[in-house]
Amino acid sequence: MLAQSGIGSRDAAYVFVSYAHVDRQMVRPYVLKLKEHDFGLWWDDGLAPGTEWVGAVADAIVGCSAFLLLVTRGVADSEYCFREVLFAQDQRIPTVVNYLDAVRLPNRLRFLLSPIPAVVDGRCERDGIVEALHRALRLSRVRCPLRPNETDAVGYESIGQLATTRLGLQCLT
Repeated sequence: MLAQSGIGSRDAAYVFVSYAHVDRQMVRPYVLKLKEHDFGLWWDDGLAPGTEWVGAVADAIVGCSAFLLLVTRGVADSEYCFREVLFAQDQRIPTVVNYLDAVRLPNRLRFLLSPIPAVVDGRCERDGIVEALHRALRLSRVRCPLRPNETDAVGYESIGQLATTRLGLQCLT
């Protein structure tokens, strides 16, 4: 099943692929090309009928090592792509954005993506996307994911304490 290609154990690194379903025909060849570069990929193209897809998508995002948004015209109107990006950022997952289409995104999505450098590689022919995904996978080794049942600031007296405790940062107070 392509949807869970490269996924088998908890320790296996994989990239969650977010895309607009209306542009599936454009995205599918691109995902297949990425697979040729030996990336473990998860995308919902192969979910079994009857699967509780919201839970499956959420679990796949939480478990992924990197998040890839494939930007096409359909992404601009996709509420689910927006939610996936928001959830991935909430989970502190290294994110890569690749424009397959020239499209102006709505302000709310542009706002979420503004700190993330974008790649423009519509045919997966350049090294830019491959390098960006490798960089994101390396970053995932040092990210500080939430533990089960943990919320962001619960139990911390300040953001400084949160940063010092969870992220190992030294805060000047």
